[in-house]
Amino acid sequence: MPSAQNLSARGPFAAICLANRYDKFKLLEDDSVLPPDLDYPIHPLFDHSNFSNTPPEVYQTLEQCLRLASTFLHDDSVLEWFVIPLFGLPLFDVQSGKTYLSDPLIDKTPREKKALVQEVSVALKCLAHCVRFEFFKTTSSGKFYARTLMDSRRPLHDNSSCTPHFKQSMSALIQLRKQYWEFLTQYYAKASMCEKLRHDFCLATAILHEVTHAVGILRRGDMKEPHIRLDHLATPEFGFAWENFMFGGVINPLNRSSSHVSHLMRKVWQDDETAMKFGGKEWSSVPMSYIAQWFRKDTWKQISKYGPTAVPPPEVSLKLRFETTYYTLLTDNKDTAAFFSRIRSKLAHRFCNQESTLTAMSMFILQLKVEKVDTIALQKPNLPLPSRLGSTSSRLPVENVMKRLSSSRNLRPRPLPYSGPRRTGSYTQLKRSSESDGCHRKDPRPAKRQKR
Repeated sequence: MPSAQNLSARGPFAAICLANRYDKFKLLEDDSVLPPDLDYPIHPLFDHSNFSNTPPEVYQTLEQCLRLASTFLHDDSVLEWFVIPLFGLPLFDVQSGKTYLSDPLIDKTPREKKALVQEVSVALKCLAHCVRFEFFKTTSSGKFYARTLMDSRRPLHDNSSCTPHFKQSMSALIQLRKQYWEFLTQYYAKASMCEKLRHDFCLATAILHEVTHAVGILRRGDMKEPHIRLDHLATPEFGFAWENFMFGGVINPLNRSSSHVSHLMRKVWQDDETAMKFGGKEWSSVPMSYIAQWFRKDTWKQISKYGPTAVPPPEVSLKLRFETTYYTLLTDNKDTAAFFSRIRSKLAHRFCNQESTLTAMSMFILQLKVEKVDTIALQKPNLPLPSRLGSTSSRLPVENVMKRLSSSRNLRPRPLPYSGPRRTGSYTQLKRSSESDGCHRKDPRPAKRQKR
């Protein structure tokens, strides 16, 4: 019998590869997408001097990725997210036991909001003095895409122009997994435009995910993150909160161990317990057209006006759902459903007649449930969506919240001072995990993949 580990690691990937045979749903290549045209200058945070082990030729290869990462930090409508982690006051909710941050944007005039966002812009430029990036080149764990560690290097701030909010005596080190390095140095030059876009999108997202952690570390002086919002997941995570803000979910490659970025899948940012209550964890296919648009200026013109919600969710052609012990493939394509029916019939015949030993992937396909569903139903997530921020009108003013909470015996918010620098070990870290898919709990698959 195939091992549970093989089924977990290879089965879902095999199912999506079969469903997308001949790239039927344009998850890998799409000749109709327009080439990237972003021309925003690269942010000072991503200057070559901050990539400590990256030679000039590799840094040049990073240009498209870093332009996208810089664009994530360009417009007021996206910089707004950083107002809370930079300027929000810590509050404690007795009922849930959560520490969360107030929203300084509430009840502010447009001019006051603009001033706060300008302070964010200054702070992110100041971040260039106290953050550096480093690629793993030989060995690294496959359990994360990137991670942020506290660095003992003392930052060289310019007191005349730097923010007063980063006055810690430490820096932050962001480490990027070796698969990125391998693709940049071995495969990038010969890759298709779409493969480059997928890689650069994932790397830019991982970088920004870690930048949010670095902002928190250098603001607080420790690794202990509060919640961005009280109604967010039980485990606070700045990086996934930012991804949820930008994309309305978490987008990861289905094959997490390869240097090549394969099919991208999107999931709602929720914890495993909640997912199982609502029918299981779901991963939805992401077409190339969705990824390519993030590299276009016309997309960012809309984001500049209306925020990230101006970009609609990707059109879903395929879904994988995990429900405790089994997977289900959902599609609105009758040919795909019929194709799996034929394959599973053949595998069942071979298995029953013991004609041959089935491989791990064949066994996974045999056990896979396939459902043909309505197109509209396929687009709907099965989980409640966490708040994306950006709609401050939906939140009560801080003064009203304080009055409402202080009138309750169960909820007594109180400001919590930021603690000083605290280190719990040389490997204390915050990381964008390649196993968690948006939460710190382990992926609920039959067995956990181990990659050292």
